[in-house]
Amino acid sequence: MSEAASSFVAYLFKQGFAKIVIEANVDNIGSNRVIEKVGFTFTHLEHKEHCSSFKPEPIDVNWYELRNENYGH
Repeated sequence: MSEAASSFVAYLFKQGFAKIVIEANVDNIGSNRVIEKVGFTFTHLEHKEHCSSFKPEPIDVNWYELRNENYGH
């Protein structure tokens, strides 16, 4: 999965994006690992009272960012 994520990140940077931000539910350990493996840096934790109509209960999410100049691929 991290190879697909890396390819997508590389594509976005080639399209001219300077920074990519992403969030993942703190309980989704696999997604958080992939995000970190691709090179994203944790920025902050956010508590969301209402995520969506499909997931009405409160959740905590980790926010990450990756800047083009810090991407090594």
